[in-house]
Amino acid sequence: MNNAIELSHVTKTYPTFTLQDLSLTLPTGCIMGLVGENGAGKSTTLRLIMNTITRDSGEITVLGQDNRSDAFRELKYLNAGFQHLIAGVGSAVWNSNTIAEER
Repeated sequence: MNNAIELSHVTKTYPTFTLQDLSLTLPTGCIMGLVGENGAGKSTTLRLIMNTITRDSGEITVLGQDNRSDAFRELKYLNAGFQHLIAGVGSAVWNSNTIAEER
């Protein structure tokens, strides 16, 4: 596995905003920051990666799994459970090697 995250020609359209033809790769072991003005699509991009909103077109893979697959869903929820297990009361745990949506 060469890339932790891959987006290829991803598009998401809202009535007043379109994130169009977004492509990016995050190599395994690297850290990336999304920087931009309000409304530039940073949160939309993260929601698309985590599959909390559906893309209109394009492809997204995380750790080699299509982010719409059952395998990705299992990775996401297993990791969220692990983070809850190791987090102390009142403390935050950030693991830059994983991506998870907490429920």
